[in-house]
Formats: sequence, C-alpha cells, structure tokens
Amino acid sequence: MSEQPSKNPILESGNFLYSLMMLAVIAMVVAIGGIGFVSVAKGNNATASASGASSTTVEVTLTEFAISMSPNVVPPGN
Repeated sequence: MSEQPSKNPILESGNFLYSLMMLAVIAMVVAIGGIGFVSVAKGNNATASASGASSTTVEVTLTEFAISMSPNVVPPGN
C-alpha cells in the first residue's frame, strides 16, 4: 500500500500566495512611508534648530497683475 503524500489545499490555491504577496506589499509601503515621515519630520526640525535664525514674516499682496512683498528682500531659509 503506497500512500501519496497529501498536499495542503491552502498552499495549492493561488489565493494564499496572492494574499501573502499583498500583505508583503502593504508592509513595505507602510515601512517606507514611516521612514519617509520620520526623515521629513527630523529634517525640518534639524534645519530650523541648526540655522538658529529667527523667523521672518513676509506680507504678500496679490493683485490682478502684480505681486508685492514687504520686505522686498527675504533671507534664505524656510
């Protein structure tokens, strides 16, 4: 009596592999998004604290064919 090894029906169906791949893709997207969010948040804080400069308020007036700023010259930065 030779018995054939039984195959797991869950592993045989393509639905399991598709679900596993989708889970892996979702996990990668969440991980990359988290890394991007943290790096942007740290980058903004590091730039603001490293410059040590005070913030400058710029008043901008938009008219039909002109843009006017006060002050006219703005220092570089965020």
